[in-house]
Amino acid sequence: MEIVDGIRVTSAARTIVDTARCLDADRAVVLGGSALRLRPAAHAALPAALTAADTRTGIAAARRMCAFLDGRSESPGESISRLRIRAAGLPGPVLQFEIWTAGGAFVARTDFFREEFGVVGEFDGMGKYRSADPGASAETVRREKLREDAIRAQGYEVVRWTWSELFHFDDVRARIDAATRRRWR
Repeated sequence: MEIVDGIRVTSAARTIVDTARCLDADRAVVLGGSALRLRPAAHAALPAALTAADTRTGIAAARRMCAFLDGRSESPGESISRLRIRAAGLPGPVLQFEIWTAGGAFVARTDFFREEFGVVGEFDGMGKYRSADPGASAETVRREKLREDAIRAQGYEVVRWTWSELFHFDDVRARIDAATRRRWR
């Protein structure tokens, strides 16, 4: 137990385990990844929390989910993307990988990266493109296009997907496969 604002609450690790026991994988990975991002120390406490919940319903699901969680996912869409990548039979990507030029200049930090494939994956939640100011939205799109051009200039393919595509991931998988083939021609 912990005290937050004078109220007794379960620890972050216990909350992650309890929700992983009860929620579907999409919700559990979003909640668990977010909790680990906000409280990284909870990761080390997960084994003890799993042991304490050993006889509770859903513990097998909690064990699987806790082994999969990663606090480096920066949004619900990125967390669910990891589940879809795994379900598609693709190897787990490196999260938040930084790309630099040969001369040492920073290019970009990517959502998903597989160096052996030469492919960068980007989940676009679209929130960054929405603004009450059309000029701000246009500038965001312009900067994102320049960022993607800079990644490609380093020799990588870029594959993007959105929320709706998370629920039809076969199309994304096909684009990742095509990008991999292009990269290795």
